[in-house]
Amino acid sequence: MERRVFLQLGAAAAAPAARAQSSPDIAVIGAGVFGGWTALQLVERKVRVALVDAYGPGNARSASGGLSRLVRVRYTDETYVRLMLRAFTLWREWEQRWDEQFLVPTGYLSIVDPGPLPAAITDARKLLAKHGVASEVLDADELRRRYPQVRLDDVGAGYWEPGACTARPADSCRRVAQAVAEAGGSFHHARAEPGARTGRRLETARLSTGETLRADAFVFACGPWMARTLPDAMSGRLRTPRREVFFWGTPASAAAAYAHPRFPAWSDRTRKGRENSYYGFPDFDGLGLRVIPANDDNPLDPDLDERVVSAFQLHRAHDYMTYRFPKLARQPVIGSRVCQTEYTPDGDFIIDRHPDYDNVWIVGGGSGHGFKHGPAVGELAAERILGRDIDPDFQQRFAFKPTEFPQEKGSW
Repeated sequence: MERRVFLQLGAAAAAPAARAQSSPDIAVIGAGVFGGWTALQLVERKVRVALVDAYGPGNARSASGGLSRLVRVRYTDETYVRLMLRAFTLWREWEQRWDEQFLVPTGYLSIVDPGPLPAAITDARKLLAKHGVASEVLDADELRRRYPQVRLDDVGAGYWEPGACTARPADSCRRVAQAVAEAGGSFHHARAEPGARTGRRLETARLSTGETLRADAFVFACGPWMARTLPDAMSGRLRTPRREVFFWGTPASAAAAYAHPRFPAWSDRTRKGRENSYYGFPDFDGLGLRVIPANDDNPLDPDLDERVVSAFQLHRAHDYMTYRFPKLARQPVIGSRVCQTEYTPDGDFIIDRHPDYDNVWIVGGGSGHGFKHGPAVGELAAERILGRDIDPDFQQRFAFKPTEFPQEKGSW
């Protein structure tokens, strides 16, 4: 965290007695990508906001932490294409306003087997063309010409989205929290849970510091902690699978070949890639080529589980890298981390009122694709919380749904 951000947030956290004497209009619980952007959009609308987070914005336990997230537009669903295009606009506006870059223009490549292109690609390209988003299909010869550092003899084609980016998630979460503080919001470094209620109104939130936080409304955007914080509404409706990220070393003689701008963000949808659902990012900060196997559905407790990669996934990652990146077969893993995502049963976000409260809102369910939408989700959430009309398609799509995961596979 930059020193100035730490000092500003730390100063707010150091004055609990002063804060307790003034009630914020809205308390936002969770300073991840959804909570942070919701808080920022609210303070931009002249609302007094208290932002609360147990471990701090961009922390290593959160689903919004880490060093890279894919920001692309490819969907077969127009709702998410429209939302993503709005998010892109907002990302760029805030980057310009802050004079900082959080989206690295890496592009995005997805490779597939020989034969007919998957419907997910052909349908998405039609939808993207409708909205003026550039994309290409690269044949095998063109792929081999562009990326000789990759084994591609089993690949039929590649989907290429030149406007896609790689985000710096932890850095951006900290910058958003700083902006909330700069606009007059307060920050509480504490865990929060619902407190006293009167009928269908929540009056307070209890903080782990012993404080009681009063507000006119409460927004719970606690990511993988949502089911634990709001068990009546969210238990059985959220899964938190673990993800292991490996940072692969590259030889000094060819390091640039695997780094931005010569190498893109990528996913492998070939038969080999589907064995463990691989994707990754180029090296753009000297930490190595990122490789992520994404087939692990084991839940991760964000508070208690150790963030240590498994020997099983490390072995599979080595096997995959030997096959797909043979020039890196003898290179070491130079770093790793374990994170988690949080999934709803249908993969849709939740931006809706809590079913048991009139003044409590749930903003969550990022479902592995939420980070890039953060600024637009925050905008929608702020408008809904303030009672303003939003696009009915968005309101219906992101409504709270009672659907639960099958019990035998439920999360804690």
